[in-house]
Amino acid sequence: MFNQQIRTAYDQIAVSFAEVNAAMPAPVADAADHFLQMLPSAPRLLDVGCGAGRDAAWFEVRGCTVVGAELSRGMLTQARHVVQGPLTQADMTCLPFQGAAFDGLWCNAALLHLPKRDAPCALAEFHRVLKPGGALFISLQVGEGEVWESQSYGHDAPRFFARYALEEAAALLAGVGFSIHRQELSRYWLHFFAR
Repeated sequence: MFNQQIRTAYDQIAVSFAEVNAAMPAPVADAADHFLQMLPSAPRLLDVGCGAGRDAAWFEVRGCTVVGAELSRGMLTQARHVVQGPLTQADMTCLPFQGAAFDGLWCNAALLHLPKRDAPCALAEFHRVLKPGGALFISLQVGEGEVWESQSYGHDAPRFFARYALEEAAALLAGVGFSIHRQELSRYWLHFFAR
């Protein structure tokens, strides 16, 4: 039921979302540059919650092989306009990939749409599909609590948000076996780089 609500909302807003978020914001580009430095040459990446494909396309231009995973079929339709590699409809708590399949996993503004009770399960899946020593990037919104917000990109499409304190998110990552390489606060966003 929960996934269906999220999927329906993102199917509804997919076109507007793709238009509004077409350009890579400078803080995200800076994070992506740093993330690339953590990876081997020509890495295989998984973009979890790839949305309309902006970030996956950015990595592809820089020589990465990228697989996009996204719950919303509408978002995957938008992503296909800009991404060359495979795109898969998937739930981040049950990824349809073999273990140790990726050099890196990028999860930008996606985990925050999952209830906090389900976040450890998703992070354990991220850990499972990464190669030993593989790199992880996650961004979350700063704050506290969980809430449904009704207006999204001009549509009546309720979206769920879980917001985190830095220490809370760091503990989540450590709890499933990630070692944090770098953490930063960028305006309303927490950025974590881990292995």
